[in-house]
Amino acid sequence: MYGEVATTSSHELAMIVREPVGVIAAIVPWNFPLLLTCWKLGPALAAGNSVILKPSEKSPLSAIRLAGLAKKQACRMVC
Repeated sequence: MYGEVATTSSHELAMIVREPVGVIAAIVPWNFPLLLTCWKLGPALAAGNSVILKPSEKSPLSAIRLAGLAKKQACRMVC
């Protein structure tokens, strides 16, 4: 996530900067719902992107619980 300096000639400077892409859509299957959700959320949120999560209709409770924990933590940070 930090800027890196790319190798160039002596009179030039090139910097590699990674920026958020925007909104990320994460579609999670029914098997291992919490593991795969965290696998997709972690890198996207670390890069500064927003995430829209679409859990499987067969296993929505883990996503609901994770959203509740995120909301609780966000309220704790703001209040």
